[in-house]
Amino acid sequence: MLGELKDTRYSKEFVNDPAVHDRFKTYYLASVAELEILNDNYGYNKPSDIPYPKHVIFAHTHRPIPWADNHLKAQIEGTTVRLHNTGGWLFRLDEQGNQIFGEAEIFLFDNGVMSSVRVS
Repeated sequence: MLGELKDTRYSKEFVNDPAVHDRFKTYYLASVAELEILNDNYGYNKPSDIPYPKHVIFAHTHRPIPWADNHLKAQIEGTTVRLHNTGGWLFRLDEQGNQIFGEAEIFLFDNGVMSSVRVS
């Protein structure tokens, strides 16, 4: 069975796979449910005090998606969520078989502004 699985490392298509979006939606809705519990338990006014995320940073698909990238979005129950990825931070082989560092993204929060920087 494992031999039939597609290699997702460095795959541009992985994050657009409908099954991946279904898993992401499940994760996102579980996070929203947890935020609602926190809002209820601590008397916050839903959802303004702890708002629902509009961005999600994840890792390990090995293709970094920077903060400025506005293309990868998921629609979840009327909410548009932008997806960003730190990358895999792994070495890989180039076309000649040499080991090189793959690309990665470092996310920064400075004076209320989010950004990211590519490392390669």
